[in-house]
Amino acid sequence: MIRKSLDLRSWEAAQKLVRDWEANPEGGGVTVKAACEKYASDAEARSISDSQMRKVRLVLGELERAFGSVAIRSVRVDDLRKIREAWKVAVTMQKRLEMLRSFFRFCVDSGWLDRNPAKVVRLPVVTFEPTLPFTEEEMENILWACDMVRDKHPMMDAGIEKRLKALVLLLRHSGLRITDAVILKKDRIKEGKLFLYQTKTKQPVWVPLPQLVLDTLKA
Repeated sequence: MIRKSLDLRSWEAAQKLVRDWEANPEGGGVTVKAACEKYASDAEARSISDSQMRKVRLVLGELERAFGSVAIRSVRVDDLRKIREAWKVAVTMQKRLEMLRSFFRFCVDSGWLDRNPAKVVRLPVVTFEPTLPFTEEEMENILWACDMVRDKHPMMDAGIEKRLKALVLLLRHSGLRITDAVILKKDRIKEGKLFLYQTKTKQPVWVPLPQLVLDTLKA
């Protein structure tokens, strides 16, 4: 018999830890918290993007809060299903479940688990509605709002109307993400064409721009 504090508040988590001790009396294996730390270090070593790293840490934080010092071998499929039930947005559920599967696959490859418990957790059914382009009337209203913005927000700097209109037209005719559009430099437009590498995918973009867009950017 062993009499000691488990430093846990959850009765279920305590039972899982004891079960793992009984199954692995020589040590109990790697804890969920330690596995999360090692996975995060591996992700940083692979130089994944900052935005992706934030998502990874979000999922890892959820695992740590749910299991903490519980041994990774004690995590069952039903435990992960309970975590999934707390998720609300279907698209987010898909992304998070993919990250969970990646994390537990990492644990299997590291020799801490015999199988991936997240692999049998089912993905939610998601139906996507296509995003349609703005109508001509909607574009007129957006450009009108750019011209009238200081009427609603008089504290804004003079000339903000031109900058907003240039941003809107650039987005409309180039198809750039807003993050790429707001950091666009002058030397990226040559002979009426736009050239740059997208921030996320690093893919080259070469797009001819209408004269209206070029004039608005110059103004």
